[in-house]
Amino acid sequence: MAELDYRQWEPAPAHADVVRCLWSLRGRADGEPQPIVSDGCVEIVINLADAFEQVLDSGKTWRQPLAMIVGPTAKPTIVRPTGAIDIVGIRIQPWAAASLLGVSIATLRDKCVALEKVVGPPLAALRLRLLDCAED
Repeated sequence: MAELDYRQWEPAPAHADVVRCLWSLRGRADGEPQPIVSDGCVEIVINLADAFEQVLDSGKTWRQPLAMIVGPTAKPTIVRPTGAIDIVGIRIQPWAAASLLGVSIATLRDKCVALEKVVGPPLAALRLRLLDCAED
């Protein structure tokens, strides 16, 4: 049985044209694969606990990066938790993602890419900064 706490916050009005929402997911799940339905947005996802496995169409799995950019998808993405869950995310407005990230959204479609491969090391270090905050 999953014990999850999902929370979502509206961005500050000054950022609402770029950020759709901020969100977090914490808890523990039973390890069963779960679908994530696309909403057409690009997201920055920072995992502060155990990695998730993504289940591919072939049935094979691969471990998702702990800090990633998730592009818009044409179909649900199936993921399976591997332990504790502590995730924070930034859901970017569909029209703002390309200019914010400096990449074509077409290159992110149906992909989950390590954050540092898209935005470079300074922003990719955000995960380490969040981990430091969580320990205080």
